[in-house]
Amino acid sequence: MRRSIVFASLLSIAVSAAVAAQQPPDPRDAPYPQDEGRNGDGNQQQPPMTPEQRANLAAVARYQNALEESLRASASPRDWALSATVMHSDDRSDGPSPADASRGALLRKAAEAAPTDRLVQWLWAIAPSEISGCTAASPCVNRGNALAKLEPDNAAAWVPAVADAVRFHDAQRTDDALAHMAAATRYDEAFRDAKGAWLDAFRRFPMPPELLRSPDGKAGDATLAAESGAMSQVAYALAPFDELVEACQRDGHAEVPRARLANCAGAGRLMLDQSTTITARMVGASLLEMSGALAAEDRARVRAAQWQLEQHAMLEPKGEPDLARMREEMDRLVASDSEVAAMQEDLRRAHVALTPPAGWQPRQEGGLQGPPGEPPADSVPAPDHRPR
Repeated sequence: MRRSIVFASLLSIAVSAAVAAQQPPDPRDAPYPQDEGRNGDGNQQQPPMTPEQRANLAAVARYQNALEESLRASASPRDWALSATVMHSDDRSDGPSPADASRGALLRKAAEAAPTDRLVQWLWAIAPSEISGCTAASPCVNRGNALAKLEPDNAAAWVPAVADAVRFHDAQRTDDALAHMAAATRYDEAFRDAKGAWLDAFRRFPMPPELLRSPDGKAGDATLAAESGAMSQVAYALAPFDELVEACQRDGHAEVPRARLANCAGAGRLMLDQSTTITARMVGASLLEMSGALAAEDRARVRAAQWQLEQHAMLEPKGEPDLARMREEMDRLVASDSEVAAMQEDLRRAHVALTPPAGWQPRQEGGLQGPPGEPPADSVPAPDHRPR
């Protein structure tokens, strides 16, 4: 099972490095047996995995399977929901896994057993169809509205409702869900709930010592490993943003009604201003840009978000990982109820402004461009904040 990701969360990438710094190279960064000798495009030669990487991959897979089974065996519907969404590092398939049917059945059972648990309803609503427990023989009615029924004022709760409508090519339902998003008063993607649940799960079912041992044989930081694992799981549970973007995309589509574009802009502003995850924040920026309703103040906020994203990436040290710095960043992330706020605090501590200098433009291809007359993107180079 593979999930489509619109934007990668820098913090989720950074936290995975915390564990990698204590171990041999992460096997997830090495080619798989069927990919050895080729890159993702099948063209460029790459070195095969070492025996150590293969052994580490097997150990990681065993732990993830054990974590899933331990959660499945729990009496808690919340644990059942978590078990269905455990990230498996050896899963590189584009299609459903043979285990997805049982995962989906348990996730649906959790949703039915805990109808008022916002995290369970959120995880069920955003789950890929293959692990939803919904089948042609036993369909689910409006699964995408699972959290919206509890929290109609929460724009995030309507994202899976938009996705459902887009998948079924239902323009009216799409417009209705987007209207709810735009009219909402908050955007809460259950980051705090998911963080707490996964931290608790990793503390109850800790990683085995062999996964924490450094190459020189020393014991690793078990707390840092558990927190890194938990935050990676939180980042993995993405809302179905692809369909949301598709609903608001003008290029290549028939004329999009002005009312829909206005709602896309409203939803985008709310996501940009209130999202607790970096991914959702940047999706909001894209919705605003695609809507064609980008006001000057919107442009300034989008540029600030893009600036922060790029500058945070440049904080990563060159050479060997800095475990002390990773420990500090992880402490801030775990203590915060917002990935965005934790990123901004990292920047403040590095004495990096949260707003870009005049004339700065983002590096990403297809990023937001300045109005006519502004200097080109490379006219104001961004400073390099990485420690030497």
